[in-house]
Amino acid sequence: MDANAMDAIEAETVQLLESVSVNGKECTVIINRDNISFQSPNKNVKKLAPIPLERVLAAKLCETVGKRASLKRKFSQKNGLEIPLPHSLKVYSSTVSKSGKWKICKHSIVCSTQQQSQNLVEAINAEIKGRAELRPKHLMVIVNPKGGRRKGTKIYNKHAAHVFSLLDIKTDVFVTKHQDEARELVLERDLSAYDGIVGVGGDGTIHEIVNALLMRTQKAADLDLDDPDTKLLRPKLKIGIIPAGSTDAIVFDTVGVSDPLTSALQIAQGFSVGLDVCSVHHNDYLLRYTLAFLGYGFFGDVVKESENYRWMGPNRYGLAGFLKYVGNRSYHGVVSYLPNDDHSHSPWDDEGCKVGCPVCRDKGNVPSGVAAEERVLHTDDHTARLKDSSQWELRHGEFNAINAAILSCTSNKAPRGVSPAAHLGNGCVDLILVRRCSRLQYLRYMLRLALRGNPLTLSYVEVHRVKAFKFQTMPPHHHVEEGSDAAVASGDSDYIPRRQPSVSSTSSWNLDGEISDQADIDVRVHCQLIQLFALGPDSPGDKSALACFH
Repeated sequence: MDANAMDAIEAETVQLLESVSVNGKECTVIINRDNISFQSPNKNVKKLAPIPLERVLAAKLCETVGKRASLKRKFSQKNGLEIPLPHSLKVYSSTVSKSGKWKICKHSIVCSTQQQSQNLVEAINAEIKGRAELRPKHLMVIVNPKGGRRKGTKIYNKHAAHVFSLLDIKTDVFVTKHQDEARELVLERDLSAYDGIVGVGGDGTIHEIVNALLMRTQKAADLDLDDPDTKLLRPKLKIGIIPAGSTDAIVFDTVGVSDPLTSALQIAQGFSVGLDVCSVHHNDYLLRYTLAFLGYGFFGDVVKESENYRWMGPNRYGLAGFLKYVGNRSYHGVVSYLPNDDHSHSPWDDEGCKVGCPVCRDKGNVPSGVAAEERVLHTDDHTARLKDSSQWELRHGEFNAINAAILSCTSNKAPRGVSPAAHLGNGCVDLILVRRCSRLQYLRYMLRLALRGNPLTLSYVEVHRVKAFKFQTMPPHHHVEEGSDAAVASGDSDYIPRRQPSVSSTSSWNLDGEISDQADIDVRVHCQLIQLFALGPDSPGDKSALACFH
């Protein structure tokens, strides 16, 4: 390395160590403001890629002296494993594979003296500390061992516990033993010492935790939960998810993949996104808060029917879905909604939310001097629009399904989701109305969900991006006067088949997998009401800088 190059490096350098071995290659280690890089004197040796400091998890000295280290070396040598060497350390970083899953890369560095290795560890950890202000220090972990795949405890111990330990994150782990215990823990425990609550389980476990946390936050502020117009406060604690369920729709939409290690790494590194939440009321009574999906008609019927076959496990949904598809019921009702007044995004966009999404970023900006967790989630202007009846629109008729997607609701069974262009934190829900149709037409809708098609382009499906909506049931033979708002809003119905499907009076609502028999509801969207430990639904565009360089 020439003198001019060395001078340029030293000007940007925090720490420089020469004559060290990195993954068995002689190098000079350079720590600057952005990354840890390596310069090899041998030009014939393949260069080692730099490690971005934002991806460095920790630097640890290897245990190389004492009886324990001696036994470890003997075991490693006998089994053909890596043998810890004197004056060595390991640098742990997160990387992203082509599939979008994150993993941990370990980089072994051997120094010439113990003091040199100690100095290098201190220098790396000092740089990490300056970049890790948002990393959690203390987490409450709630494990549901019976949810989803019934492997919650095993998944946490195998994929998440060692990540939190590596980053020196203190954890208090609670394994639930009965239904609603997660809710009780969040409502009753002292949470002041925690930076966040991590749920290990399926979507149901996470909804239970979030509902309890939101209720606790609003009650602490003496707010009326049963008033739909209440201006809600964002909780101080962030929520984390280690997926161990059967669908894990929230993880798919906020992380991009359902992988426990990926989620654990994003939680440990303190990434976070704002997530919209819907409050659901019936006759001025709060039913629950929802994070992902509301479904009336087909999807409500499926969840309710599946309760008769719980002994089948997750397979019960397939049987219930088939039975309800054959029945092909439709339901009378009136849907009123408040359209989104921001036309910079719509359900017809080519893409939805991505990392650094400008739509969600703008909605999440907090005025200076106002703490994010204390921000009121309804502005006065928005409240005025909610109360102005002239701002609302109406749809009346018979529906096979009424779906409301807060997230895109991606899963293995719906690769593009129910509404592909939905956002995490735009303050809206995509209201999808599937008009009365034949079995063949509804099958076409379901196939587009399952086969990466766009179900929103079908003639008997309409979608509206809304700030709020209400649904009211109507008797099957209810007369709507010609020229009334309901009649005008009912829309063109030339796609309705001559042979009428079965029409029933009322269905049930599927509220994030929970059944509600209260058909008439009032739904309000609360923009970015919670903060979730996640980077976003897509990995950074430049993955080359994150590639592992073993």
